[in-house]
Amino acid sequence: MPTLLSSVPIPLFPAILGTPLVIPYYHMVSDEEVPHVKHLYRYRDIRQFTKDLDFFLAHYEPVTLDDLLQHLDGNRSLPKRCFLLTFDDGFREMHDVVAPLLKAKGVPATFFLTTGFIDNVDMAHHCKFSLLVEHLAQISSPNIKAGLQQIFAENRVVRNSIELQLLSIRYSQRYLATEIARVCEYDFGHYLAARQPYLNSDQIRSLLKQGFSIGAHSVDHPLYADLSLKEQTRQTVESIRFLVKHFELDHRVFAFPHSDAGVREEFFKEMRDKRQLEVSFGTAGMRRHFFQWNLERFSMENSSLPAAQIVRMNYLRGLRWRMFA
Repeated sequence: MPTLLSSVPIPLFPAILGTPLVIPYYHMVSDEEVPHVKHLYRYRDIRQFTKDLDFFLAHYEPVTLDDLLQHLDGNRSLPKRCFLLTFDDGFREMHDVVAPLLKAKGVPATFFLTTGFIDNVDMAHHCKFSLLVEHLAQISSPNIKAGLQQIFAENRVVRNSIELQLLSIRYSQRYLATEIARVCEYDFGHYLAARQPYLNSDQIRSLLKQGFSIGAHSVDHPLYADLSLKEQTRQTVESIRFLVKHFELDHRVFAFPHSDAGVREEFFKEMRDKRQLEVSFGTAGMRRHFFQWNLERFSMENSSLPAAQIVRMNYLRGLRWRMFA
């Protein structure tokens, strides 16, 4: 059946799957090389992103975060085919590149911010390792290589190359970024000050003033499946409270960093019962989560395919999941 549906026009899929709302997500849009994400994933350039917007506008009606919240509260219906555009991590390009493109086409969006990195006071551990991969590609030193191999061996980081070793280091070992940077004589603080990779508070207020919405994306971007329930709760509650306090938000929304896979029902129930969270967003594609107020999204990155093919593939995966789950 999925094979037969591969030729079905895109507009018919929402009715077939009973999913009027699609929620694509991005992290970065840029024509430039961005070292802190270069080695993590492929991102869309401006031309590709503009074509994505044209595709979504041709097949779906854009909705806002408020539209969705009103719908979940039973106070508003959604269009038969609609999309909520979302962006994770809170990189500066959201203000400098993405927002002007969205405004030009009249598309609303929600930006999910990792609160520990606002104003460029720090950086996600995986972004640090991307920078170190980039740095090491430009230098050659047997002493540095020996020092790195010693760190890897002591911390049981085993892969086929230095690049893979760096990129395989998990959140629980994020402290290794500091040790490795010291061996490599690399200064994260200098990069943060010079590049300003994340949004600052003024830029966030500008996005809000332009009509965009924001939500929380944790304090420092861990994989939630690796955390205790207590730490999952802390990361979520603290990041939401920070945004509510500093930007006077009237909603409590959250998008899981990396993935919502492995997050148990007790987390969702606690967040909802204590009114800490109105709606959350995962990354599992076009499928229904077991918790009603956790909505799944699909990635528009790591591919050079046009939006139509990415969306169609996600529809087919969603259908396959429903058939065999």
